[in-house]
Amino acid sequence: MTPNQALITLHADYIGGQHANYRKWYFAAQLNLDDAVGQSQNPGLQRLKSVKSNKSPGSKSLDSALNRWRNAMNNMSQYDRLRQIALYLLCWGEAGNVRFVPECLCFIFKCADDYYRSPDCQNRVDPVPEGLYLNTVIKPLYRFMRDQGYELQDGKFVRREKDHDQIIGYDDINQLFWYPEGLAKIVLSDNVRPLPVFTYLFLSYFPDPFGRRSSCQALHEVQQD
Repeated sequence: MTPNQALITLHADYIGGQHANYRKWYFAAQLNLDDAVGQSQNPGLQRLKSVKSNKSPGSKSLDSALNRWRNAMNNMSQYDRLRQIALYLLCWGEAGNVRFVPECLCFIFKCADDYYRSPDCQNRVDPVPEGLYLNTVIKPLYRFMRDQGYELQDGKFVRREKDHDQIIGYDDINQLFWYPEGLAKIVLSDNVRPLPVFTYLFLSYFPDPFGRRSSCQALHEVQQD
């Protein structure tokens, strides 16, 4: 296998291939139908831009979206393949317990990938502070998941006495990020919804995917612990 073939295979395994979790999440969340996805600053994702012309409804069919996805993956430069793999592994490598909610991790990667291609990032001169990703993305999510099952007593964390249906667990978080209805409930700290436009901003609201439990400001209030 040549180096080029190895890179294509690796990118398919992580991002664009039939069995890649990110690809499965992308279509499950119906981002292929999002008018904001696939703008010109997103090389390799242009096939997902919705066309608001007089095309037939079939132009947005699943088959059409899959064909556009495959064409985009095939036409992507080796630089973009390598950059996406590196970015995904950077997100994953520092994710801690967020690795147990892979749909959330896919969302984080999508936001990071969109931000990297945005003018805000490309025109940025000063580097972001060291530890920003851990402190503002991963740590609040980790604390939220920890606090669902444990509480601090006398300086030690002990398991909460809660019924399972009162705890937002890994599966619940995955479900929130798996469906477009869940993604549509997410708003940012400045009350802007990240859909339809994805930006690498930090969530401030973690809604209950089933409507049974109280809402949790996971990335805002939890940071104040």
